[in-house]
Amino acid sequence: MLALAPTCSNASSSCVDLPSTQRVAAETAKNYIFRTYPDFKADGLCLQVTDSQEKWEVTYRLPADRIGGAPVVLIDKQAGKVLRSYRTQ
Repeated sequence: MLALAPTCSNASSSCVDLPSTQRVAAETAKNYIFRTYPDFKADGLCLQVTDSQEKWEVTYRLPADRIGGAPVVLIDKQAGKVLRSYRTQ
């Protein structure tokens, strides 16, 4: 599993620092999170994209004073579609 560098500071910023396939995964995940978890506030949080074989795992890196609550979105690399999502606790 290869963890990639954090990319975005908040849900509205673009992911221009990512390679194109990871950028698509990050944007897909951000849009999905916006619709599915409307109470989640990404302000000041850093988006993280992890390569997990056949899928991308996209989440937000939480500060040390938070134990959970970030959505995690798994995206199929081939189809670019959300496979599933969950929220940490």
